[in-house]
Amino acid sequence: MLESTLPMTHGAFEKVHKKVEILDKVIEWRTTEIQAWIELWVTDRWIRELLKKYKKYWEEWLVHGLVWKSWNHHIKDNEKTIIIDMIKQEDFKDCKPIFINEKLEKRYWVCVSKETVRHIMIDEHVWIKGTKKHHEYRQKRSRKDFYWEMDQFDWSYYKRFEDRAEECCLLLDMDDATGDINHAKFCENEWYECVVNFRKENVLIHGVPRSIYLDKFSTYKVNHWKAVNIKDLRTNFDRSMRKLWCELISAHSPQAKWRVERCNETLQDRLEKELRLAKISDIDKWNEFLKNEFIPEFNKQFSVNVSKKGDLHTKLTKEQIENLDWIFAKEELRSLGMIMSFNTRRNFTK
Repeated sequence: MLESTLPMTHGAFEKVHKKVEILDKVIEWRTTEIQAWIELWVTDRWIRELLKKYKKYWEEWLVHGLVWKSWNHHIKDNEKTIIIDMIKQEDFKDCKPIFINEKLEKRYWVCVSKETVRHIMIDEHVWIKGTKKHHEYRQKRSRKDFYWEMDQFDWSYYKRFEDRAEECCLLLDMDDATGDINHAKFCENEWYECVVNFRKENVLIHGVPRSIYLDKFSTYKVNHWKAVNIKDLRTNFDRSMRKLWCELISAHSPQAKWRVERCNETLQDRLEKELRLAKISDIDKWNEFLKNEFIPEFNKQFSVNVSKKGDLHTKLTKEQIENLDWIFAKEELRSLGMIMSFNTRRNFTK
Protein backbone atom coordinates (compact mmCIF):
# COMPACT_ATOMS: atom_id res chain seq x y z
CA MET A 1 0.00 0.00 0.00
CA LEU A 2 1.30 3.44 -0.93
CA GLU A 3 2.07 5.91 1.84
CA SER A 4 0.80 9.48 1.27
CA THR A 5 -0.41 12.49 3.23
CA LEU A 6 -4.11 13.20 2.70
CA PRO A 7 -5.40 16.74 3.53
CA MET A 8 -8.80 16.29 5.18
CA THR A 9 -10.80 16.99 8.32
CA HIS A 10 -11.19 14.63 11.26
CA GLY A 11 -14.72 13.59 10.23
CA ALA A 12 -13.69 12.90 6.64
CA PHE A 13 -10.69 10.90 7.89
CA GLU A 14 -12.96 8.63 9.99
CA LYS A 15 -15.21 7.92 6.98
CA VAL A 16 -12.23 7.08 4.75
CA HIS A 17 -10.68 4.93 7.48
CA LYS A 18 -13.93 2.94 7.77
CA LYS A 19 -14.04 2.37 4.00
CA VAL A 20 -10.40 1.26 3.94
CA GLU A 21 -10.92 -1.30 6.73
CA ILE A 22 -13.97 -2.86 5.02
CA LEU A 23 -12.37 -2.92 1.58
CA ASP A 24 -9.20 -4.51 3.00
CA LYS A 25 -11.32 -7.27 4.57
CA VAL A 26 -12.98 -7.93 1.19
CA ILE A 27 -9.60 -8.06 -0.60
CA GLU A 28 -8.15 -10.39 2.05
CA TRP A 29 -11.24 -12.67 1.88
CA ARG A 30 -12.18 -12.00 5.49
CA THR A 31 -15.67 -10.83 4.54
CA THR A 32 -17.98 -10.94 1.55
CA GLU A 33 -19.05 -8.20 -0.85
CA ILE A 34 -22.63 -8.53 0.35
CA GLN A 35 -21.59 -7.83 3.94
CA ALA A 36 -19.43 -4.88 2.73
CA TRP A 37 -22.18 -3.06 0.82
CA ILE A 38 -24.56 -3.59 3.76
CA GLU A 39 -22.06 -2.02 6.20
CA LEU A 40 -21.21 0.87 3.83
CA TRP A 41 -24.89 1.35 2.92
CA VAL A 42 -24.24 1.24 -0.85
CA THR A 43 -25.42 -0.95 -3.73
CA ASP A 44 -23.69 -4.16 -4.84
CA ARG A 45 -22.73 -2.50 -8.12
CA TRP A 46 -21.14 0.43 -6.34
CA ILE A 47 -19.10 -1.85 -4.02
CA ARG A 48 -17.52 -3.53 -7.03
CA GLU A 49 -16.65 -0.10 -8.45
CA LEU A 50 -15.09 0.88 -5.11
CA LEU A 51 -12.96 -2.25 -5.05
CA LYS A 52 -11.79 -1.68 -8.63
CA LYS A 53 -10.74 1.94 -7.97
CA TYR A 54 -9.28 1.10 -4.56
CA LYS A 55 -6.95 -1.55 -5.99
CA LYS A 56 -5.75 0.91 -8.64
CA TYR A 57 -5.44 4.21 -6.72
CA TRP A 58 -5.62 3.05 -3.07
CA GLU A 59 -6.66 5.68 -0.47
CA GLU A 60 -6.22 8.72 -2.76
CA TRP A 61 -9.31 7.81 -4.76
CA LEU A 62 -11.46 7.64 -1.60
CA VAL A 63 -10.80 11.34 -0.83
CA HIS A 64 -13.03 13.95 -2.48
CA GLY A 65 -11.51 15.34 -5.66
CA LEU A 66 -11.80 18.99 -4.55
CA VAL A 67 -9.39 18.34 -1.67
CA TRP A 68 -6.50 18.32 -4.11
CA LYS A 69 -7.54 21.63 -5.73
CA SER A 70 -6.83 25.10 -4.37
CA TRP A 71 -9.84 27.07 -3.18
CA ASN A 72 -11.29 29.82 -5.36
CA HIS A 73 -9.94 32.71 -3.25
CA HIS A 74 -6.48 31.23 -2.89
CA ILE A 75 -3.67 33.81 -3.06
CA LYS A 76 -0.77 33.04 -5.30
CA ASP A 77 2.66 32.90 -3.72
CA ASN A 78 4.03 35.80 -5.79
CA GLU A 79 1.03 38.01 -4.88
CA LYS A 80 1.44 37.20 -1.18
CA THR A 81 5.14 38.07 -1.42
CA ILE A 82 4.26 41.45 -2.97
CA ILE A 83 1.77 42.18 -0.17
CA ILE A 84 4.26 41.26 2.56
CA ASP A 85 7.02 43.36 0.99
CA MET A 86 4.66 46.31 0.66
CA ILE A 87 3.32 46.31 4.23
CA LYS A 88 6.88 46.15 5.58
CA GLN A 89 8.00 49.27 3.70
CA GLU A 90 8.66 52.40 5.72
CA ASP A 91 6.15 54.45 3.70
CA PHE A 92 3.30 52.08 4.67
CA LYS A 93 4.27 51.56 8.31
CA ASP A 94 1.01 52.88 9.84
CA CYS A 95 -1.45 52.50 6.94
CA LYS A 96 -4.78 50.74 7.33
CA PRO A 97 -5.66 47.57 5.36
CA ILE A 98 -8.19 49.33 3.12
CA PHE A 99 -5.63 51.97 2.12
CA ILE A 100 -2.98 49.34 1.36
CA ASN A 101 -5.55 47.36 -0.63
CA GLU A 102 -6.21 50.39 -2.87
CA LYS A 103 -2.50 50.99 -3.44
CA LEU A 104 -1.93 47.31 -4.26
CA GLU A 105 -4.48 47.46 -7.04
CA LYS A 106 -3.24 50.82 -8.30
CA ARG A 107 0.52 50.13 -8.22
CA TYR A 108 0.99 46.37 -8.58
CA TRP A 109 -2.38 45.29 -10.09
CA VAL A 110 -2.94 42.85 -7.23
CA CYS A 111 -6.70 42.50 -6.66
CA VAL A 112 -7.49 41.03 -3.24
CA SER A 113 -10.01 41.88 -0.55
CA LYS A 114 -9.20 44.18 2.36
CA GLU A 115 -9.86 41.31 4.79
CA THR A 116 -7.16 39.26 3.07
CA VAL A 117 -4.71 42.13 3.50
CA ARG A 118 -5.76 42.53 7.13
CA HIS A 119 -5.18 38.82 7.91
CA ILE A 120 -1.75 38.93 6.27
CA MET A 121 -0.86 42.04 8.30
CA ILE A 122 -1.96 40.27 11.50
CA ASP A 123 0.14 37.20 10.63
CA GLU A 124 3.17 39.43 9.97
CA HIS A 125 2.59 41.32 13.27
CA VAL A 126 2.06 44.61 11.44
CA TRP A 127 -1.60 45.05 12.42
CA ILE A 128 -3.06 44.42 15.87
CA LYS A 129 -6.39 42.62 15.89
CA GLY A 130 -8.93 44.68 17.82
CA THR A 131 -12.58 44.52 18.83
CA LYS A 132 -15.41 46.44 17.21
CA LYS A 133 -16.34 49.65 19.03
CA HIS A 134 -19.92 50.20 20.06
CA HIS A 135 -20.88 53.87 19.78
CA GLU A 136 -23.89 55.58 21.23
CA TYR A 137 -26.65 55.73 18.64
CA ARG A 138 -27.65 59.16 17.38
CA GLN A 139 -30.36 59.76 14.83
CA LYS A 140 -28.68 61.23 11.77
CA ARG A 141 -30.19 64.03 9.76
CA SER A 142 -31.06 62.99 6.21
CA ARG A 143 -29.12 64.48 3.32
CA LYS A 144 -30.39 67.47 1.38
CA ASP A 145 -32.27 66.72 -1.83
CA PHE A 146 -30.46 69.05 -4.21
CA TYR A 147 -26.84 69.65 -5.05
CA TRP A 148 -25.42 72.82 -3.44
CA GLU A 149 -28.50 73.28 -1.29
CA MET A 150 -26.26 73.33 1.78
CA ASP A 151 -22.50 73.18 2.33
CA GLN A 152 -20.74 71.93 5.42
CA PHE A 153 -17.58 73.76 6.40
CA ASP A 154 -14.97 72.75 8.95
CA TRP A 155 -11.28 73.09 9.76
CA SER A 156 -8.79 70.82 11.48
CA TYR A 157 -5.23 71.07 12.73
CA TYR A 158 -3.08 68.05 11.96
CA LYS A 159 0.62 67.53 11.50
CA ARG A 160 0.30 65.99 8.05
CA PHE A 161 3.87 66.79 7.05
CA GLU A 162 5.18 64.70 9.97
CA ASP A 163 8.71 65.97 10.73
CA ARG A 164 9.27 67.59 7.34
CA ALA A 165 7.29 70.79 8.02
CA GLU A 166 5.34 72.63 10.70
CA GLU A 167 1.75 72.02 11.69
CA CYS A 168 -0.89 73.55 9.40
CA CYS A 169 -4.66 73.94 9.21
CA LEU A 170 -6.88 72.28 6.60
CA LEU A 171 -9.98 74.23 5.56
CA LEU A 172 -12.60 71.90 4.13
CA ASP A 173 -15.87 72.62 2.32
CA MET A 174 -18.11 69.73 1.23
CA ASP A 175 -21.58 69.38 -0.24
CA ASP A 176 -24.22 67.93 2.09
CA ALA A 177 -26.24 66.11 -0.60
CA THR A 178 -23.45 64.24 -2.40
CA GLY A 179 -20.55 64.30 0.09
CA ASP A 180 -18.24 65.77 -2.57
CA ILE A 181 -15.32 67.92 -1.48
CA ASN A 182 -15.96 71.24 -3.21
CA HIS A 183 -12.80 72.94 -2.04
CA ALA A 184 -9.96 72.21 0.38
CA LYS A 185 -6.85 74.19 1.17
CA PHE A 186 -3.96 74.20 3.61
CA CYS A 187 -3.54 77.49 5.51
CA GLU A 188 -1.59 78.73 8.49
CA ASN A 189 -4.68 79.04 10.72
CA GLU A 190 -8.48 79.39 10.64
CA TRP A 191 -8.65 83.13 11.28
CA TYR A 192 -10.63 85.66 9.29
CA GLU A 193 -8.06 86.40 6.55
CA CYS A 194 -7.48 82.73 5.70
CA VAL A 195 -11.20 81.89 5.77
CA VAL A 196 -12.06 84.87 3.54
CA ASN A 197 -9.41 83.98 0.97
CA PHE A 198 -10.62 80.38 1.02
CA ARG A 199 -14.24 81.45 0.52
CA LYS A 200 -13.32 83.83 -2.31
CA GLU A 201 -11.64 81.04 -4.26
CA ASN A 202 -14.57 78.70 -3.66
CA VAL A 203 -17.16 81.28 -4.72
CA LEU A 204 -15.29 82.18 -7.90
CA ILE A 205 -14.92 78.51 -8.94
CA HIS A 206 -18.29 77.00 -7.97
CA GLY A 207 -20.64 79.80 -6.97
CA VAL A 208 -22.65 80.64 -3.86
CA PRO A 209 -24.63 77.89 -2.02
CA ARG A 210 -27.99 78.49 -0.34
CA SER A 211 -26.56 77.93 3.16
CA ILE A 212 -23.39 76.90 5.00
CA TYR A 213 -23.41 74.63 8.06
CA LEU A 214 -20.49 75.37 10.40
CA ASP A 215 -19.48 75.62 14.05
CA LYS A 216 -19.64 78.54 16.48
CA PHE A 217 -16.09 79.77 16.07
CA SER A 218 -15.66 83.50 16.68
CA THR A 219 -14.91 84.12 12.99
CA TYR A 220 -18.45 83.07 12.04
CA LYS A 221 -20.59 83.93 15.08
CA VAL A 222 -20.61 86.42 17.95
CA ASN A 223 -20.46 84.27 21.08
CA HIS A 224 -20.55 86.98 23.78
CA TRP A 225 -23.21 86.31 26.38
CA LYS A 226 -24.66 89.84 26.01
CA ALA A 227 -25.15 89.32 22.24
CA VAL A 228 -27.46 86.31 22.53
CA ASN A 229 -30.69 88.24 21.94
CA ILE A 230 -29.21 90.84 19.58
CA LYS A 231 -29.92 89.49 16.09
CA ASP A 232 -28.38 92.44 14.24
CA LEU A 233 -24.97 91.92 15.82
CA ARG A 234 -23.02 89.86 13.29
CA THR A 235 -19.45 89.05 12.42
CA ASN A 236 -17.75 90.36 9.28
CA PHE A 237 -17.87 86.93 7.66
CA ASP A 238 -21.58 86.53 8.38
CA ARG A 239 -22.29 90.00 7.01
CA SER A 240 -20.30 89.33 3.84
CA MET A 241 -22.07 86.02 3.15
CA ARG A 242 -25.48 87.61 3.66
CA LYS A 243 -24.60 90.15 0.99
CA LEU A 244 -24.26 87.16 -1.34
CA TRP A 245 -27.64 85.78 -0.12
CA CYS A 246 -26.05 82.87 1.72
CA GLU A 247 -27.25 81.90 5.20
CA LEU A 248 -24.89 80.70 7.93
CA ILE A 249 -26.27 77.92 10.18
CA SER A 250 -24.41 77.30 13.44
CA ALA A 251 -24.19 73.74 14.73
CA HIS A 252 -24.64 73.21 18.48
CA SER A 253 -22.34 70.14 18.57
CA PRO A 254 -19.78 68.36 16.38
CA GLN A 255 -22.21 65.45 15.99
CA ALA A 256 -24.68 67.76 14.24
CA LYS A 257 -22.31 68.30 11.31
CA TRP A 258 -21.04 64.71 11.43
CA ARG A 259 -20.58 64.39 7.66
CA VAL A 260 -17.83 66.97 7.44
CA GLU A 261 -16.34 65.67 10.70
CA ARG A 262 -16.28 62.14 9.29
CA CYS A 263 -14.72 63.44 6.09
CA ASN A 264 -12.04 65.16 8.17
CA GLU A 265 -11.25 61.87 9.93
CA THR A 266 -10.89 60.14 6.56
CA LEU A 267 -8.59 62.88 5.30
CA GLN A 268 -6.50 62.80 8.46
CA ASP A 269 -5.97 59.10 7.88
CA ARG A 270 -5.21 59.33 4.15
CA LEU A 271 -3.56 62.71 3.56
CA GLU A 272 -0.50 61.97 5.62
CA LYS A 273 0.14 58.73 3.70
CA GLU A 274 -0.57 60.29 0.30
CA LEU A 275 1.79 63.15 1.09
CA ARG A 276 4.47 60.71 2.19
CA LEU A 277 4.12 58.69 -1.01
CA ALA A 278 4.09 61.82 -3.18
CA LYS A 279 7.31 63.07 -1.50
CA ILE A 280 5.88 66.60 -1.05
CA SER A 281 6.64 68.74 1.99
CA ASP A 282 5.77 72.22 0.71
CA ILE A 283 2.30 73.66 1.39
CA ASP A 284 1.94 75.36 -2.02
CA LYS A 285 2.83 72.19 -3.93
CA TRP A 286 0.57 70.15 -1.70
CA ASN A 287 -2.37 72.51 -2.42
CA GLU A 288 -1.80 71.93 -6.14
CA PHE A 289 -1.69 68.17 -5.59
CA LEU A 290 -4.82 68.39 -3.45
CA LYS A 291 -6.73 70.32 -6.12
CA ASN A 292 -5.60 68.46 -9.25
CA GLU A 293 -5.21 64.83 -8.12
CA PHE A 294 -6.45 64.00 -4.63
CA ILE A 295 -9.90 65.67 -4.58
CA PRO A 296 -11.08 64.26 -7.98
CA GLU A 297 -10.09 60.72 -6.94
CA PHE A 298 -11.65 61.16 -3.49
CA ASN A 299 -14.97 62.39 -4.93
CA LYS A 300 -15.01 59.56 -7.47
CA GLN A 301 -14.60 57.00 -4.70
CA PHE A 302 -16.83 58.39 -1.94
CA SER A 303 -19.46 60.44 -3.80
CA VAL A 304 -23.20 59.72 -3.31
CA ASN A 305 -25.95 60.31 -5.87
CA VAL A 306 -28.49 63.04 -5.08
CA SER A 307 -32.14 62.14 -4.59
CA LYS A 308 -33.37 64.97 -6.85
CA LYS A 309 -31.62 66.40 -9.87
CA GLY A 310 -30.89 70.09 -9.68
CA ASP A 311 -28.13 72.57 -8.93
CA LEU A 312 -29.10 75.32 -6.48
CA HIS A 313 -25.84 77.26 -6.41
CA THR A 314 -25.83 80.87 -7.62
CA LYS A 315 -23.20 82.13 -10.01
CA LEU A 316 -21.70 85.52 -9.26
CA THR A 317 -22.67 88.41 -11.47
CA LYS A 318 -20.09 90.57 -13.19
CA GLU A 319 -20.74 93.37 -10.67
CA GLN A 320 -20.28 91.02 -7.71
CA ILE A 321 -17.00 89.71 -9.11
CA GLU A 322 -15.67 93.24 -9.52
CA ASN A 323 -16.74 94.23 -5.98
CA LEU A 324 -15.78 90.94 -4.32
CA ASP A 325 -12.99 92.58 -2.29
CA TRP A 326 -15.45 95.20 -1.04
CA ILE A 327 -18.01 92.55 -0.13
CA PHE A 328 -15.49 90.68 2.03
CA ALA A 329 -13.89 93.83 3.40
CA LYS A 330 -13.51 94.00 7.15
CA GLU A 331 -15.78 96.65 8.66
CA GLU A 332 -15.29 98.17 12.10
CA LEU A 333 -17.48 100.69 13.93
CA ARG A 334 -15.44 103.54 15.40
CA SER A 335 -16.24 106.94 16.87
CA LEU A 336 -14.35 109.99 15.70
CA GLY A 337 -13.53 112.61 18.34
CA MET A 338 -12.11 116.13 17.95
CA ILE A 339 -8.75 116.55 19.68
CA MET A 340 -7.34 120.09 19.86
CA SER A 341 -4.48 121.65 21.74
CA PHE A 342 -4.93 124.54 24.20
CA ASN A 343 -3.61 127.18 21.78
CA THR A 344 -5.86 125.95 18.98
CA ARG A 345 -8.90 126.01 21.21
CA ARG A 346 -8.06 129.56 22.40
CA ASN A 347 -7.69 130.79 18.86
CA PHE A 348 -10.99 129.17 18.03
CA THR A 349 -12.72 131.07 20.85
CA LYS A 350 -11.40 134.41 19.62
